[in-house]
Amino acid sequence: MSRELSMLDRLILSVAPTWGMNRVRARMITDVLLSYDGAKTGRRTDGWITTGADANAEIGPDLTRLRERSRDLCRNNSIAARCLSVLTSSTIGTGIIPQAATGDPELNKAIDDAFWRWSDDRECDADGDLDFFGVQRLAMRTIIESGAVLLRFRHRRPTDGFFVPLRLQTMEPDFIDMSATTNNSGGDTIQGIELNALGERVGFYLFAKHPGAVGSIRNFRAAWQSKFVPASEIVHGYRKDRPGQLHGVPWLAPAMLLLRDMDEYNEAEIVRAKMAACLSLFVTGAEGPGASVLGTETSEFGTGKRLEKMRPGMILYGRPGEDARPIVPTGHANFAEYMKFLLHIVAVALDLHYTQASGDLTAVNYSSYRAGDRDFRGAIEAFRWLYFIPMVCTPVWRRFIDTAYAAGRIPVAAYGVNWHPPQFASVDPVKDALSDEREMSNGTLTWPDAVARKGNDPAKQLDVIAEWQKKADQAGVTFAFDQRDGGSQAAPPAIDEPAKQLTALATERTGARDRYWTIIELDRRGRQCPRC
Repeated sequence: MSRELSMLDRLILSVAPTWGMNRVRARMITDVLLSYDGAKTGRRTDGWITTGADANAEIGPDLTRLRERSRDLCRNNSIAARCLSVLTSSTIGTGIIPQAATGDPELNKAIDDAFWRWSDDRECDADGDLDFFGVQRLAMRTIIESGAVLLRFRHRRPTDGFFVPLRLQTMEPDFIDMSATTNNSGGDTIQGIELNALGERVGFYLFAKHPGAVGSIRNFRAAWQSKFVPASEIVHGYRKDRPGQLHGVPWLAPAMLLLRDMDEYNEAEIVRAKMAACLSLFVTGAEGPGASVLGTETSEFGTGKRLEKMRPGMILYGRPGEDARPIVPTGHANFAEYMKFLLHIVAVALDLHYTQASGDLTAVNYSSYRAGDRDFRGAIEAFRWLYFIPMVCTPVWRRFIDTAYAAGRIPVAAYGVNWHPPQFASVDPVKDALSDEREMSNGTLTWPDAVARKGNDPAKQLDVIAEWQKKADQAGVTFAFDQRDGGSQAAPPAIDEPAKQLTALATERTGARDRYWTIIELDRRGRQCPRC
């Protein structure tokens, strides 16, 4: 970057060269730093307030208000409620299913049987209402709405009669005492979370009851006193967006103001439409005892203001000088299009596409929906495997294994597990099935992976298929899809196997090569012997 020296710079250089060079060097560094438009100062950036604080310093002061506003929007704003439902259903569906993977089939079966009994009998939920997959869905909904979720392990006595004496208490992040912040030589306590010298979580400072329920608690003072709970007893799930971030932020945070403005804008349009549906008059004319009355004259109770009511089909006769003008409210000519535009912005802020946020499938076909759905599926898969499964599902599974082994329900405490999230809803099942079949035929997809895509256990599905094939053979029943020997030889789909394709291609190339060299040979002979 070249820059000419000013008269003042030259004067300073002639008098004090060192000082002048430092001045020129500082100006050059400043020019480089402000070469980014986003770093420049001026009228366009006067109201742009930024900080250099870390994630916890930025989140802490605003977190309580963000949670309150997010919950209010999810309760009262239809768009926010739909986005919450779509994100929860897409991530969890009917549950992320675990399958023991210890390498020992008998041990796998013992662990899986113990887990399904623990889940199906609703022993896992501290409230006794949900199975394990219901707890997953509630946890995911809480993460989206409140930014984070807490699952506290509640062990029960062997005499309480539980098959596996372990229960999960689902808690909102409000239980964390955000005011607990201290600096110690061995570690720090930041916003209710105690860390050791290495930055590892040691424990949480939790309230005995939800802070929003203190009005119904007898001992008000004790309710506001948090107690230390070891981190080993707490599962803390949230989306971590910055290094060192200890608390999650509600997912609606980037779109909160816009959703609120959309509510108010929509309400204003509704009021305008109601006003337009009524005949409102603004009357000017003579006053006093001789003034005419256009309708039925009454007075507003408590104020004495003059009111007149009009009747349908009424014909008005005014006196000279009197005027009655209708009040016609004006509205936005492109209200629907503008609301649609705003809804696009909300969808982008939540990693959704427009059709998911609005439910509007106008002018949507298979290709456009799949193209718009691709990024959304990628975001959901990333959150499943990078956040929810390692932060929520895996710690619960390990504690279940330890407790089941201590209770004598499984012979070995083996932690190997495969998680099977639910498959995304198919827009065109036939095309998706043909795609899976092609991938399996060319070896890029295995049958167990194809089954796992649908959220099923491949081993269990194989056992079920074998069992029902055996029963069908015993009953003498065959199906069109049965391609085994002795079954119906229905024509398979019109998809060539890769080996057949390669053989046909090689044959075609060999024949073409032979024909080519035959032509060359004949041409060579013809040039050597014209009479041939």
